[in-house]
Parts: sequence; structure tokens; C-alpha cells
Amino acid sequence: EKLEDPTLEAFDWPELRTALASRGLLDAPKLFVVATRWHQAGKMDVVVGDKLPVVCLCDDPRNIAFNFDPRKFAGWDALIIGTDAFLPKVNVYAPYFDSIEKVEDVDLHRMGRTVMTLHVYRARNYNGRYPMKLPPH
Repeated sequence: EKLEDPTLEAFDWPELRTALASRGLLDAPKLFVVATRWHQAGKMDVVVGDKLPVVCLCDDPRNIAFNFDPRKFAGWDALIIGTDAFLPKVNVYAPYFDSIEKVEDVDLHRMGRTVMTLHVYRARNYNGRYPMKLPPH
């Protein structure tokens, strides 16, 4: 049984960059990252945002909603990434992609111990129709 650890909120995710680079995904053309919560989008943006656009397709994207107009990624593939606590059943995204498949998780470590697991899905051919509550810039 895992104990809740509030220090994980401040934990950075550099291993996500390493994992995506080792899979050849950081330089993939027409690929963007989908986060399911604004605070996780921020963590992803810090470690991979220089290589892949990060958008938050969720009910409460906060400031992340203004980074990109998600409609511009129509026809692109996405990596949907999140933790157990913040990744809804991935099928909620099915209407917006041709297909979604589970790919290898990314374990995040602190002092040699796995403290968090990021689930990663590859979603193909985004249709650009995710309903954003805030107007894009």
C-alpha cells in the first residue's frame, strides 16, 4: 500500500524526457503531448515542451489553454500522459482520435525508488474537435 506523499507535488519529471527520447519520440514530426490536468501539463511542458507542444485537454486547463490552439494539431498524433490519480479512462478521448493504444509506462524515481508511474498512450490522427471551454488565442 502506497502512503500519500505531499512532496511529490513538487517532484520534477526529467525521466519523462529521457524515456521519450529513448523511444525516438522527442523529434517525431506532427506529435503533441496531451495532459489531462493543468498542473501535470506544466510538469510535462518543463521537460519536453521545447521539443513537443503540450496541451491540456480537460475541463479545467487554466493558463495552459492559452499556450496553443488545439485545433491546429488536427491530423497529428498525440501522447496522452498522466498518473493514476489524474488520467481519466482514456476512452473519453476516443471520439477525437482514430485510435488509442497503450504504450510502455514511465516510472519516475526518487533515491532509487519508484515514486510515481506515468501512463502513456499513443493516439493517432487527432480530429481537432476536443471541446475547449476557453477560446484559444
